[in-house]
Amino acid sequence: MLASNTILQNRYRVIRELGHGGMGTVYEALAGTSGDYSGILNEMAWHRDNSRKQSHVVGSKKANGFGLFDMHGNVWEWCLDAYHANYDKAPPDGSVWLSGGIPNSRVSRGGSWFNVVLPNFPSSLRCSSRIMLKPDFRRSDYGFRVVGIARTQ
Repeated sequence: MLASNTILQNRYRVIRELGHGGMGTVYEALAGTSGDYSGILNEMAWHRDNSRKQSHVVGSKKANGFGLFDMHGNVWEWCLDAYHANYDKAPPDGSVWLSGGIPNSRVSRGGSWFNVVLPNFPSSLRCSSRIMLKPDFRRSDYGFRVVGIARTQ
């Protein structure tokens, strides 16, 4: 398990829920589009109807407009942030939000291969879907996205 402040060799980290400037994973997932998904869901996401009940190699579905893969479905993505019921008092700079919230909790976003898609019903595969989990929770449809940290010299 990664500690909340772990940065792997100062080059990589797990995603933050809100990201830089409050845009975060929703902005990155939708890639400038509108609606619940950044394209045709079956072309971009693994879910219960097309996954054979397992996770898949990242990049085996279509990328979004920013070139990012698996922004909907495949695995729920752990975030470094503690779970808060809403975004009131969130850090304005997009930094990791560990104070307050539910003690010993983390946010997970984006749904997984386990989730069902129903017509005319908001799906947990939406990038804005979020749930609260304890850091020691384990299941095969949960994972994490590692991002590179730009170095400035």
